[in-house]
Amino acid sequence: MGLKRYYGFCYIKILLLVFVEVVLPENVCSPGLGMPGYTIPRGDIAIEFGSPLDITCVIVNTSSQNASLSFTRNSKPIPGEMIDVINGTTIKLHVDNPPLVSGDQYTCVLDKQTSVCMNRVSVGIKPQKVTDFSCISYNYDNLTCSWTTPNNYVRTDYNLTFTLGEGRAARYVYLCPAIVSVDNRSSCFWNISTTPHYRLVHENFNFTLTMNNTFGTNQINEHFNHFAHVLSGPPEKLKAESATASSILLSWVVPLSMQTFPPGVHHRILYQCEYDEKKWKYGDILLKQPHKKVTYNLTGLPYAHALCDIRVSLRSAKALPSDESMWSRNASITFRTSSKIPDEPPLTDVGSFEVVAFGNKLQNREAYIYWKQIREEQKNGPEFRYEISCEEEPELKPSNVTNTYAKFNELSISKSYTFHIWSKNVDGSSLRRSTVRVPKQADRVKEPIRFTKVEFSEGNFELTWEPPELLPTQYITNYTIFSCTNERDRPYQCTGLLNWTVVSSSTTTVNMKVDKSKIFQFAIAANTRESSSGMLWAACTIIHNKNMGKLKNVWINRVGPTFIELGWKLDCTDGIGSVEGYIVYFCPIKSPLHSECKAPQANTTFGDTTISRGNITGLNPYTTYMLTISVITKHTTFSQQSDPLYNTTLEAAPSHPQNLTVVNVTNSTITVGWQPPAARNGVLKFYELEIVGNSRLITNRSESTQTSFTFENLTSYEDYTISLAACTVMCSDKVITRNKTAMGRPNKIAKPTVDRRNGTSITIAWNRPSQPGGNSTFYLVRLRPKDDNKVFEYNTTGRTYVLQNCGDGGKYNTFYVSVKAINKIKGTDVDGPWSDELENYCYRPINYVMYLLLVLAIAGLISVGFLFTRLYHRCKIMQDVEVKLPPGLAPVVADHTLVPWSTEKHQESRTPHSPPDEELLLVKMSEGRNFSGDSSGCSSGHESVTSSLESGTHISSSADSGTEQPGNYCALGVNPKVVDSSYIPVTVDAKEPYKRCDDLSDSSPYVMTGEAVKTINPGYIPFNQTEPIEKNSGYVVAGIKNVNGYIPFNQTDTVSRNTGYVVAGIKNCKLD
Repeated sequence: MGLKRYYGFCYIKILLLVFVEVVLPENVCSPGLGMPGYTIPRGDIAIEFGSPLDITCVIVNTSSQNASLSFTRNSKPIPGEMIDVINGTTIKLHVDNPPLVSGDQYTCVLDKQTSVCMNRVSVGIKPQKVTDFSCISYNYDNLTCSWTTPNNYVRTDYNLTFTLGEGRAARYVYLCPAIVSVDNRSSCFWNISTTPHYRLVHENFNFTLTMNNTFGTNQINEHFNHFAHVLSGPPEKLKAESATASSILLSWVVPLSMQTFPPGVHHRILYQCEYDEKKWKYGDILLKQPHKKVTYNLTGLPYAHALCDIRVSLRSAKALPSDESMWSRNASITFRTSSKIPDEPPLTDVGSFEVVAFGNKLQNREAYIYWKQIREEQKNGPEFRYEISCEEEPELKPSNVTNTYAKFNELSISKSYTFHIWSKNVDGSSLRRSTVRVPKQADRVKEPIRFTKVEFSEGNFELTWEPPELLPTQYITNYTIFSCTNERDRPYQCTGLLNWTVVSSSTTTVNMKVDKSKIFQFAIAANTRESSSGMLWAACTIIHNKNMGKLKNVWINRVGPTFIELGWKLDCTDGIGSVEGYIVYFCPIKSPLHSECKAPQANTTFGDTTISRGNITGLNPYTTYMLTISVITKHTTFSQQSDPLYNTTLEAAPSHPQNLTVVNVTNSTITVGWQPPAARNGVLKFYELEIVGNSRLITNRSESTQTSFTFENLTSYEDYTISLAACTVMCSDKVITRNKTAMGRPNKIAKPTVDRRNGTSITIAWNRPSQPGGNSTFYLVRLRPKDDNKVFEYNTTGRTYVLQNCGDGGKYNTFYVSVKAINKIKGTDVDGPWSDELENYCYRPINYVMYLLLVLAIAGLISVGFLFTRLYHRCKIMQDVEVKLPPGLAPVVADHTLVPWSTEKHQESRTPHSPPDEELLLVKMSEGRNFSGDSSGCSSGHESVTSSLESGTHISSSADSGTEQPGNYCALGVNPKVVDSSYIPVTVDAKEPYKRCDDLSDSSPYVMTGEAVKTINPGYIPFNQTEPIEKNSGYVVAGIKNVNGYIPFNQTDTVSRNTGYVVAGIKNCKLD
């Protein structure tokens, strides 16, 4: 049936060609187009590559016989040598060897404008053999054969047929249902729905591919092993049934269509697990399985809690073992092995800790405990972390824990700490632990000094350091060099993978090779047998043989009127030892908006490499400066200048105003003018002016825009000193000029006086005006008699005038005199006002009554004084009058001896007590009176038995002597002169030693004179003591002189009445 269809197509094609050749007229290019001619051959032309091309063009229209004919190819003219002119209406194109082409357009053109006729020319070759014919069955459901069409420029037809096996079956030929071409690929597809359908049970096919075109036919034959080229689909329902720490149990199902595939399939298991190298590993290849569902235990997995990517594929059992293309697509699953406790604790070193100061607390410190992280594949489970504890203080917890370190705060500097570190996950902690010991501060060796990191190319680093300063008992056994990968360099704390290496104690330089694509931090620790210094990190990275860049950390510290202090900070270069100084460049700029220098650039060099600031002095006030800084390195090279800084110096006092001159002068004003200062040094706010005359100071301020000023209300004809200063925030030095106001009117003269007088003349005198207003050329004296209206005026150049004969021939006894000054200005007299008039007379008799009254007054004063003196002495005598009581009323003083207030009772005196009525009388007399001394026991005589206000008598006091006695002592020693006297004078011997008041009594500072002994107005106190009282007894008796047996009260000092005790005439007593 297929062959019949093929041959039917061939018959139709032949009939069409015959129709074209027979039916179409010979002299027409194309029916219906009305072309002026035609070409031979007509229509499309196909020629085999290597054959010539000939086309003849004929014009039918006889009116165009003299026209020009030509040919074009693809609209481009063909050279004339390839065209032969047959006659006026016919030309012929001849091309010897046209190139291979799928279709060029050849056109015959009349007069280069009109198309006569066109031909499409294809140049090709015979059909070529197909080299990549292949067939494959997909999942045993269909069959597809495909091939690549060889390139040809003429149409080539393909026909595919097949036979089954050998023998009789091979007699039947089966066609391809349809050949599908896409680009240069052609294919044929069979399944159970096509005609013919897919012959899936047959193992062998014989294919014939026939290729045909205008130039010939070609054919290939291919034997195809069907079962070896069945490509299975992927396994279905792949899953993990269970897992252990090192295995995963898998199961899957063979695709349904492949379950009836006669040869069966092979199963391949590939896997790739986390933490392992990135390549696929064979789990196994399973041969033909008898069951639809397959199970397989994937064992030998290296890591617990590792995510594994597992892939299973199928292949026909008949496929070639080397043909990898026949494996099906993979069925894929990812699954983790089960977890377990971590394999190892993190590794530590004796020096893997860092000690830093803790805030402002001297007795505490911070510590970072570092460790090397275990590998990811050793963590073995989720929720992994590191656990750390302190052996000495289990309750001590870290403030921060990362994968690389733990930080502890407030550790004592006087204690050592031992830290234990474990690896831990959800299943528990590692069986072993690591230990780091942080020694107390006194035992910790010092860190190496000048630790520097220099980077070379390609990840090479050079680390250098100097040994630390050690105690005599310490010595270094080795150094530990730490490296840590991190996202950023110091000062950021390292959180990456920590590694280390140990070098000998004599090493001070180490070269390290690391991955150049990563950032590494480096640290060093000095180790002894007992302890370690801990880690010291390199502060920065120094690039080898690289010129120092410009300073980035530059700022302005302080600014003054004439200086700017610059501050800076090196990034890390101070560790190299290559810095030898700094140089600061500066210049004033035109304005804050225009940074060009308006003066030559200057510079200041600082040779001290340890400083971080420099003061630029000698600047102009209130000027904006541009400043940069450069680093001086070895070999007198300089770094780049830093980015410029701009700042304005502060305001200062300006220079003094210029050209101060007096512009105008009158008798009451002075006008001055000036020019602004040359250097303003800030914003000029005002001018300060002062004018100083003989009697006053005038201060004024003028606006900063003024250049002149007038002083007003000045005194005429007076010398003035004028000063001027310009002011910003401060004032400049003053400029001074001097001048005198013009002459003016003098002021009023003070009232004249009489200088001399006699019987015939009077001399009148006066002073110059306080403000003469000029030279006071002369004075005018006016004389006016009292009882006459006449006025007499006299000129004089002096300041006195003599009136002879009392004026007008001595006629007038009383007259009035006044004077005024006169200045002559430019020939004109300028008068001042008249002075006040002086009233005077020529002669007046002596007033005897006045002198008599004066004498009487003096005599009266003397008499009053004498009477007062007499009265005073009378009163003094009355004060000394003795007051005696009637017999029987006088108290016996002996019974009332001075006794310390709180001592034990003294031995009774031999003198009997007074009768009760006397005692009662004395008690009555003492009521309402103060018999006490002051609180110290050292009061004056006014606090005696009798108040001076009542009796007028006094007891003498030490205050009368005028001698200051030692503080807090009472001189109460008794030295009676007359033993037999019945009275003891109250006196104190100055030679007696002083006694402290608190020594007089065991418990009381007061002295008591027994019972109160006085009458209503007693002048004396009878005292019957006949025996001297011992000075060292428990009683104190005031020393008494014999004054007729009485104690005179001559105390004149004021008696204090603030206590209830009486102190009898105590001298030599002073309180502390």
